[in-house]
Amino acid sequence: MATHKIFIGNYSVTKQKVGNARSVEYSYDYDKYILEIFWRDECVFSKESVMPGDAFYVQCDGDKPIVDSLHLPEHPSDLLMFILGFEKGKRSHNKRAFKAALGRERLAQAGDDRVEYYFNGRHYDFRYYKDSKGKIYHLSAFIACALSRDEYLEILSEWPYEIRYPRVFLRKIFTTNFELSNKDVNTIFKAWDD
Repeated sequence: MATHKIFIGNYSVTKQKVGNARSVEYSYDYDKYILEIFWRDECVFSKESVMPGDAFYVQCDGDKPIVDSLHLPEHPSDLLMFILGFEKGKRSHNKRAFKAALGRERLAQAGDDRVEYYFNGRHYDFRYYKDSKGKIYHLSAFIACALSRDEYLEILSEWPYEIRYPRVFLRKIFTTNFELSNKDVNTIFKAWDD
């Protein structure tokens, strides 16, 4: 079974394939805010009030696809680590769990061509490998407590490599879950572009 993600943007989409699924397509009407999923040219899912920045999972197994909203971690610290690419077993809120995950991942992902990097501050620590081709391997992440607005801005503005999600989705997450203003988000995106 393949699971694909759909990220809704500030534009309409007319019958576009969902990932590499052969018989599943989607459309989005930006004027009416309606998302539709098609299976073998038949509409099998329709949802109103879908806004730019929303995201969905589409599970395809050769039969009628299953559609659900993208479920994100509720706690802002977990959500930040998720957005930065750290999976559930690699995220922690205490130093002992962080060090255990770090040791486990170092063993599992070690390679002759990999160099370990860190990005840390008073309340957080992120570790990752980068290989000779620039590919990133996430090791472990730690956030000790609720972060301040300034810490979110620092982490997101100075993050050393590309975040894989569309900006319209990230803007919604940053303003809704991290309580950053649109001006703050524009500052982050400008830092990424520089």
